[in-house]
Amino acid sequence: MATKAKKKIHPMPKLGWKDQLIYWVASILTGGFSIGCHFLVLVMQDNIAFSDSQVIARTVGRGNLFYFLICLWCMLSFVLILVGPYQNRFPIFGRSNIKYGPPAYPRTYPLLMKNKPKHWISPKEVQKKKRTRIIVAMVLVLTFLISAAVFPLSLYGRAVLHEDGTVVVYNARNREVHHYTTDEIVSVELEPYRSSGRYISSWYLHFVITTDDSETYKFAAHSFSGTDLQQLQTMIHVKEELYDNQCLISGLEDVQKVIQSQYRQSDEKALVYQLFEIQN
Repeated sequence: MATKAKKKIHPMPKLGWKDQLIYWVASILTGGFSIGCHFLVLVMQDNIAFSDSQVIARTVGRGNLFYFLICLWCMLSFVLILVGPYQNRFPIFGRSNIKYGPPAYPRTYPLLMKNKPKHWISPKEVQKKKRTRIIVAMVLVLTFLISAAVFPLSLYGRAVLHEDGTVVVYNARNREVHHYTTDEIVSVELEPYRSSGRYISSWYLHFVITTDDSETYKFAAHSFSGTDLQQLQTMIHVKEELYDNQCLISGLEDVQKVIQSQYRQSDEKALVYQLFEIQN
Protein backbone atom coordinates (compact mmCIF):
# COMPACT_ATOMS: atom_id res chain seq x y z
CA MET A 1 0.00 0.00 0.00
CA ALA A 2 1.50 3.34 -1.07
CA THR A 3 2.21 5.86 1.68
CA LYS A 4 1.15 9.44 1.28
CA ALA A 5 4.09 11.71 0.44
CA LYS A 6 4.81 14.49 2.91
CA LYS A 7 4.52 18.03 1.64
CA LYS A 8 7.80 19.89 1.50
CA ILE A 9 8.21 22.72 4.00
CA HIS A 10 10.03 25.63 2.41
CA PRO A 11 12.31 28.05 4.26
CA MET A 12 10.75 31.27 5.47
CA PRO A 13 9.76 33.57 2.58
CA LYS A 14 11.62 36.76 1.81
CA LEU A 15 10.88 39.68 4.07
CA GLY A 16 8.47 42.37 2.97
CA TRP A 17 9.65 45.94 2.42
CA LYS A 18 8.42 47.11 5.85
CA ASP A 19 10.36 44.39 7.63
CA GLN A 20 13.41 45.00 5.46
CA LEU A 21 13.25 48.69 6.36
CA ILE A 22 12.99 47.98 10.09
CA TYR A 23 15.94 45.60 10.08
CA TRP A 24 18.09 47.90 7.95
CA VAL A 25 17.35 50.94 10.13
CA ALA A 26 18.13 48.93 13.27
CA SER A 27 21.36 47.63 11.70
CA ILE A 28 22.46 51.08 10.56
CA LEU A 29 21.74 52.62 13.96
CA THR A 30 23.52 49.95 15.99
CA GLY A 31 26.38 49.23 13.58
CA GLY A 32 26.84 52.87 12.63
CA PHE A 33 26.89 54.06 16.23
CA SER A 34 29.35 51.36 17.30
CA ILE A 35 31.74 52.55 14.56
CA GLY A 36 31.12 56.30 14.77
CA CYS A 37 30.91 56.50 18.56
CA HIS A 38 34.68 57.04 18.87
CA PHE A 39 34.61 60.09 16.62
CA LEU A 40 31.45 61.41 18.29
CA VAL A 41 33.10 61.18 21.71
CA LEU A 42 36.24 62.96 20.47
CA VAL A 43 34.13 65.85 19.16
CA MET A 44 32.16 66.06 22.41
CA GLN A 45 35.34 65.94 24.50
CA ASP A 46 36.83 68.77 22.44
CA ASN A 47 33.66 70.87 22.74
CA ILE A 48 33.60 70.43 26.52
CA ALA A 49 37.30 71.14 27.01
CA PHE A 50 37.49 74.15 24.68
CA SER A 51 34.26 75.68 25.96
CA ASP A 52 36.58 77.37 28.46
CA SER A 53 38.21 80.26 26.58
CA GLN A 54 41.37 79.92 28.69
CA VAL A 55 42.08 76.40 27.41
CA ILE A 56 44.59 76.10 24.58
CA ALA A 57 45.16 72.31 24.68
CA ARG A 58 43.57 69.25 26.21
CA THR A 59 44.54 65.66 26.69
CA VAL A 60 42.69 62.53 27.77
CA GLY A 61 42.01 61.73 31.39
CA ARG A 62 40.54 59.05 33.61
CA GLY A 63 37.28 57.50 32.50
CA ASN A 64 37.64 58.40 28.82
CA LEU A 65 37.19 54.76 27.76
CA PHE A 66 33.79 54.19 29.37
CA TYR A 67 32.14 54.76 26.00
CA PHE A 68 33.51 51.41 24.82
CA LEU A 69 30.71 49.69 26.77
CA ILE A 70 27.93 51.19 24.69
CA CYS A 71 29.99 50.66 21.51
CA LEU A 72 30.28 46.98 22.41
CA TRP A 73 26.56 46.77 23.20
CA CYS A 74 25.65 48.27 19.83
CA MET A 75 28.08 46.03 17.96
CA LEU A 76 26.71 42.89 19.64
CA SER A 77 23.16 44.05 18.88
CA PHE A 78 24.13 44.64 15.26
CA VAL A 79 25.56 41.12 14.97
CA LEU A 80 22.57 39.54 16.71
CA ILE A 81 20.14 41.30 14.37
CA LEU A 82 21.98 40.10 11.27
CA VAL A 83 22.63 36.49 12.28
CA GLY A 84 19.32 36.11 14.10
CA PRO A 85 15.97 37.47 12.89
CA TYR A 86 17.25 39.03 9.67
CA GLN A 87 19.12 35.98 8.42
CA ASN A 88 16.28 33.69 9.49
CA ARG A 89 13.74 36.01 7.83
CA PHE A 90 11.65 36.46 10.93
CA PRO A 91 8.69 38.66 9.88
CA ILE A 92 7.45 41.61 11.92
CA PHE A 93 4.58 42.90 9.81
CA GLY A 94 4.77 40.09 7.28
CA ARG A 95 3.60 40.10 3.68
CA SER A 96 -0.06 40.20 2.74
CA ASN A 97 0.46 37.80 -0.16
CA ILE A 98 1.97 35.06 2.00
CA LYS A 99 0.10 32.53 4.10
CA TYR A 100 2.49 31.86 6.94
CA GLY A 101 2.79 28.59 8.79
CA PRO A 102 2.20 24.97 7.72
CA PRO A 103 1.92 23.31 5.36
CA ALA A 104 4.17 25.47 3.14
CA TYR A 105 6.31 27.20 5.79
CA PRO A 106 7.58 26.61 9.33
CA ARG A 107 5.27 27.42 12.21
CA THR A 108 6.55 31.01 12.46
CA TYR A 109 4.15 33.92 12.21
CA PRO A 110 4.68 37.70 11.96
CA LEU A 111 5.27 39.37 15.31
CA LEU A 112 2.38 41.82 14.82
CA MET A 113 0.03 39.38 13.15
CA LYS A 114 -3.47 39.28 14.64
CA ASN A 115 -5.32 36.04 15.30
CA LYS A 116 -2.30 33.82 14.94
CA PRO A 117 -3.21 30.14 14.45
CA LYS A 118 -2.87 28.25 17.72
CA HIS A 119 -1.28 24.86 18.16
CA TRP A 120 -0.75 22.76 21.22
CA ILE A 121 2.47 23.17 23.17
CA SER A 122 3.15 21.52 26.48
CA PRO A 123 2.90 23.87 29.48
CA LYS A 124 6.53 23.04 30.32
CA GLU A 125 7.69 24.16 26.88
CA VAL A 126 5.59 27.34 27.13
CA GLN A 127 7.17 28.23 30.46
CA LYS A 128 10.66 27.48 29.14
CA LYS A 129 10.22 29.77 26.15
CA LYS A 130 8.70 32.50 28.28
CA ARG A 131 11.53 32.29 30.79
CA THR A 132 14.14 32.44 28.01
CA ARG A 133 12.52 35.54 26.48
CA ILE A 134 12.38 37.28 29.86
CA ILE A 135 16.04 36.51 30.61
CA VAL A 136 17.22 37.72 27.20
CA ALA A 137 15.13 40.90 27.46
CA MET A 138 16.40 41.62 30.98
CA VAL A 139 20.03 41.09 29.98
CA LEU A 140 19.67 43.40 26.97
CA VAL A 141 17.89 46.11 28.94
CA LEU A 142 20.20 45.89 31.95
CA THR A 143 23.43 45.98 29.91
CA PHE A 144 22.08 48.89 27.85
CA LEU A 145 21.14 50.88 30.96
CA ILE A 146 24.58 50.29 32.50
CA SER A 147 26.47 51.23 29.33
CA ALA A 148 24.25 54.29 28.79
CA ALA A 149 24.68 55.38 32.43
CA VAL A 150 28.49 55.34 32.30
CA PHE A 151 28.70 56.85 28.81
CA PRO A 152 28.70 60.49 30.08
CA LEU A 153 31.68 59.63 32.30
CA SER A 154 33.78 59.21 29.15
CA LEU A 155 33.34 62.88 28.21
CA TYR A 156 34.78 64.85 31.11
CA GLY A 157 38.01 63.29 32.35
CA ARG A 158 40.82 65.46 31.02
CA ALA A 159 43.87 67.58 31.68
CA VAL A 160 43.91 71.01 30.06
CA LEU A 161 46.64 73.56 29.45
CA HIS A 162 45.60 77.15 30.09
CA GLU A 163 46.91 80.17 28.22
CA ASP A 164 48.77 81.27 31.36
CA GLY A 165 50.76 78.01 31.49
CA THR A 166 48.81 76.36 34.30
CA VAL A 167 47.58 72.77 34.03
CA VAL A 168 44.12 71.86 35.34
CA VAL A 169 42.94 68.27 35.80
CA TYR A 170 39.28 67.18 35.86
CA ASN A 171 37.87 63.81 36.85
CA ALA A 172 35.19 61.82 35.04
CA ARG A 173 32.46 63.78 36.84
CA ASN A 174 33.81 67.09 35.53
CA ARG A 175 35.16 68.13 38.91
CA GLU A 176 38.48 69.94 39.17
CA VAL A 177 40.89 67.76 41.15
CA HIS A 178 44.22 69.52 40.52
CA HIS A 179 45.26 73.00 39.47
CA TYR A 180 49.00 73.23 38.89
CA THR A 181 50.47 76.72 38.80
CA THR A 182 53.63 77.39 36.82
CA ASP A 183 55.59 77.24 40.09
CA GLU A 184 54.39 73.66 40.58
CA ILE A 185 55.63 72.59 37.12
CA VAL A 186 59.16 71.26 37.49
CA SER A 187 59.96 70.44 33.84
CA VAL A 188 58.64 70.91 30.32
CA GLU A 189 60.09 68.87 27.46
CA LEU A 190 59.39 69.15 23.75
CA GLU A 191 60.06 65.99 21.83
CA PRO A 192 58.98 63.86 18.86
CA TYR A 193 57.32 60.55 19.65
CA ARG A 194 56.35 57.50 17.67
CA SER A 195 52.86 56.03 17.67
CA SER A 196 52.84 52.45 16.41
CA GLY A 197 49.79 50.76 14.94
CA ARG A 198 49.32 47.24 13.72
CA TYR A 199 50.40 47.94 10.17
CA ILE A 200 51.86 51.43 10.24
CA SER A 201 53.57 53.83 12.61
CA SER A 202 53.62 57.63 12.61
CA TRP A 203 55.66 60.35 14.26
CA TYR A 204 54.17 63.27 16.20
CA LEU A 205 55.16 66.14 18.49
CA HIS A 206 54.23 66.73 22.11
CA PHE A 207 55.05 68.61 25.27
CA VAL A 208 55.74 66.48 28.34
CA ILE A 209 54.92 68.47 31.47
CA THR A 210 55.99 67.10 34.85
CA THR A 211 54.63 68.54 38.09
CA ASP A 212 56.12 68.64 41.59
CA ASP A 213 54.03 65.61 42.65
CA SER A 214 55.68 63.54 39.88
CA GLU A 215 52.61 63.53 37.65
CA THR A 216 53.22 63.72 33.89
CA TYR A 217 50.89 65.29 31.32
CA LYS A 218 51.48 64.98 27.59
CA PHE A 219 50.02 67.54 25.19
CA ALA A 220 50.45 66.41 21.59
CA ALA A 221 50.27 68.83 18.67
CA HIS A 222 46.80 67.54 17.78
CA SER A 223 45.58 68.28 21.31
CA PHE A 224 45.78 71.99 20.49
CA SER A 225 42.84 73.55 18.65
CA GLY A 226 42.85 74.68 15.04
CA THR A 227 44.57 73.57 11.86
CA ASP A 228 48.03 72.01 11.77
CA LEU A 229 49.51 75.44 11.13
CA GLN A 230 47.61 77.00 14.04
CA GLN A 231 48.60 74.16 16.34
CA LEU A 232 52.28 74.67 15.57
CA GLN A 233 51.96 78.42 16.10
CA THR A 234 50.37 77.85 19.51
CA MET A 235 53.10 75.38 20.45
CA ILE A 236 55.74 77.99 19.59
CA HIS A 237 53.90 80.46 21.82
CA VAL A 238 53.84 77.91 24.65
CA LYS A 239 57.57 77.19 24.32
CA GLU A 240 58.77 80.77 23.88
CA GLU A 241 56.30 82.73 26.03
CA LEU A 242 55.02 80.38 28.74
CA TYR A 243 57.98 78.08 29.41
CA ASP A 244 60.91 79.91 27.86
CA ASN A 245 63.32 79.19 30.70
CA GLN A 246 62.07 75.65 31.41
CA CYS A 247 61.47 74.03 28.05
CA LEU A 248 63.97 71.35 27.13
CA ILE A 249 64.24 70.12 23.55
CA SER A 250 65.09 66.50 22.81
CA GLY A 251 64.92 64.03 19.95
CA LEU A 252 66.33 66.35 17.30
CA GLU A 253 67.41 63.30 15.29
CA ASP A 254 63.72 62.38 14.82
CA VAL A 255 62.40 65.77 13.71
CA GLN A 256 62.70 64.87 10.02
CA LYS A 257 60.60 61.76 10.64
CA VAL A 258 57.88 63.96 12.10
CA ILE A 259 58.00 66.27 9.10
CA GLN A 260 57.81 63.38 6.63
CA SER A 261 54.92 61.85 8.59
CA GLN A 262 52.83 64.94 9.38
CA TYR A 263 54.02 68.21 7.87
CA ARG A 264 54.61 68.33 4.12
CA GLN A 265 53.75 72.01 3.50
CA SER A 266 56.65 74.46 3.43
CA ASP A 267 55.07 76.84 5.97
CA GLU A 268 54.45 73.94 8.35
CA LYS A 269 58.03 72.70 7.98
CA ALA A 270 59.32 76.19 8.75
CA LEU A 271 57.33 76.28 11.99
CA VAL A 272 58.60 72.84 13.02
CA TYR A 273 62.21 74.02 12.49
CA GLN A 274 61.46 77.16 14.51
CA LEU A 275 59.86 75.09 17.26
CA PHE A 276 62.97 72.90 17.56
CA GLU A 277 65.36 75.81 16.95
CA ILE A 278 66.84 74.17 13.88
CA GLN A 279 68.55 76.34 11.30
CA ASN A 280 67.27 75.38 7.85
